[in-house]
Amino acid sequence: MQAIEIEIKNEQKASEFLGIIGNLQQKRQTEKAEMNAKIALLKKEFADRDKILADKIQQHFEPLRAWAKNNRPESEQMIRLTSGTLTWRKSSSLKIENEESLIALLIKLKMGKYISQKFSLRKDALLADKAGLTKLLDDVKVVESENFTAKPKEGDAIKHKQEI
Repeated sequence: MQAIEIEIKNEQKASEFLGIIGNLQQKRQTEKAEMNAKIALLKKEFADRDKILADKIQQHFEPLRAWAKNNRPESEQMIRLTSGTLTWRKSSSLKIENEESLIALLIKLKMGKYISQKFSLRKDALLADKAGLTKLLDDVKVVESENFTAKPKEGDAIKHKQEI
């Protein structure tokens, strides 16, 4: 698609372009709505077929798990079959009811190795003191930008951000 190279010379032409943008946005929304309706229909068809397959898989999985439990070799974590493998793996996780009180207790007991701290920069404070910091720190660069927005009466705003 070729870019339109037209210079806008007056307010009427600017208004015309903004109106065209609004109309094109409405057309895009209509196209997207049609696409989403078709996608929803396909997803529904797939979900119905997928549920049937998932149920069949589960019907075969449960008896297999029961057989494997009864035939598991001691101290082994795997049974090799001609069609694949069956494995067991234990995992541990923590369920903590009141994290704040546990942290306080660990601090009191001087068990800080179980506590992590995260430090982050307060960018709002850095921006407020940008003149002093940019002279002091080479790693701090202030990038300013200007946002331009075109908002048709009927449609969504188009935004353009440009660094200045």
